[in-house]
Amino acid sequence: MIFETERLEVRKLMTIDLDGFYELQSNPKVLQFATGEIKTFEENKTELASLIDRYSLSNNDFWIYAIIRKADLTFVGTIALVKD
Repeated sequence: MIFETERLEVRKLMTIDLDGFYELQSNPKVLQFATGEIKTFEENKTELASLIDRYSLSNNDFWIYAIIRKADLTFVGTIALVKD
C-alpha cells in the first residue's frame, strides 16, 4: 500500500486490476483528460503489464497507482505520480 484514507487505498497496480483498468481506459469521458485514445482489451492488458513493470525500474520517473474502495475492494481508478 502507498497510502490510505478512511474509504480508499492507493496501491501498486496488479494484474487482478485488468477488468477495472480496461473499464476506465475504455471510457471516452475519462480519456478526454488523458490520452483521448480508447484501447482494446488486449492493448490495455499490455499497458497494464508495462505499468507494473515500471515499478522495478531504477530510473523510473512515472508511476501509476490503483485506487481501491475499501468497503468492497473495488478498483475505482488510478492516480499518477510524475517526477518533474
